[in-house]
Amino acid sequence: MVWQVGRNLFCAAVDNKEFKASYHHVDPPKKLAADSANWRGLSPRGCEFVTRLYFLNLHFPKKIARAFDQQRMEVETHSVRLKKMCDELPPEQIYNRMSLEMRLKQLKLALEWLDECQEHLQQITKT
Repeated sequence: MVWQVGRNLFCAAVDNKEFKASYHHVDPPKKLAADSANWRGLSPRGCEFVTRLYFLNLHFPKKIARAFDQQRMEVETHSVRLKKMCDELPPEQIYNRMSLEMRLKQLKLALEWLDECQEHLQQITKT
């Protein structure tokens, strides 16, 4: 399950009575955390991932390592696909190649960021 929602919209939804009723008296953030615990990854957007981590840490802290692993897998899968596209481009498609190479570098940085986030979170939870 992949969901994307802006922070303002999310906060408004959590405060919305209809939203709360749709979860049959389940704490909405906890329900969203449960949904997050089963998600298969998402586009590598840090804000969405951090939101999921927050709720996982709050309600399902044992599932955080799995979330990081799944996110890394999604980024790596996307990287492999883009690398293949880049390799198959004809030499004259310079701008397409530059665009793909830039995205590949962004994904490499996303993987480094995931490592740093996981390490930081582990340090915080140890204290």
